[in-house]
Amino acid sequence: MSKVHKYKHKRKTRSVAELERKRKRNQIIIGIVIAVTMVLSLFGISLFNNPESAKKFKGIKFYAQGNVFKLKTKPEITLYTYPLVFEVLNYSNTSLQLLKQAPSIALSFDPDISIASLQALDIARLSFQNQALKPVFQGVLKENEIYKLPIITCDNATQSTVVVVFKESMNDSIQVNNSNCVVVKTSGSKFLTYGELLLLGARGVLP
Repeated sequence: MSKVHKYKHKRKTRSVAELERKRKRNQIIIGIVIAVTMVLSLFGISLFNNPESAKKFKGIKFYAQGNVFKLKTKPEITLYTYPLVFEVLNYSNTSLQLLKQAPSIALSFDPDISIASLQALDIARLSFQNQALKPVFQGVLKENEIYKLPIITCDNATQSTVVVVFKESMNDSIQVNNSNCVVVKTSGSKFLTYGELLLLGARGVLP
């Protein structure tokens, strides 16, 4: 009997290890795709750099223009991330639906994260605010001398104002917390990619 239990334990351990390997592999793939996209965007390199050679994402045409991608919605959505990258990201449909239905949205973040993460997040927050087509408020999770913004946390989330909290983490995830709060965990340039993912959710392009 003990041999049976021992076998089951090994099989369970092997299963958990395999899932962890797959999760890390997926994160590496996503990281490589995002990195390549950012490099191509930085140098303005594209195989289809005009509207006539547009491709499609979720049934919507898009094309490259300089170092950005234009999604042909009304009004157009400007992205720094190659749109097809969003198809391989891990995210919750519930979180994007929450942003789509929200009358207003508050974006908040930890100001003590790394410089690389702050730079990407600053671009993501500004882009989101300019293109969400609904009121967007900005805040921080704690007082900071550089970012003179009000403190906004998940405790401030309501049905009328959904709060999005950005936190730095090596493990990428998007989860809904306290019903009306979306918590995004990522790092570095991926803050921009995940910020644009949320923008597409708020505009109804995704899911």
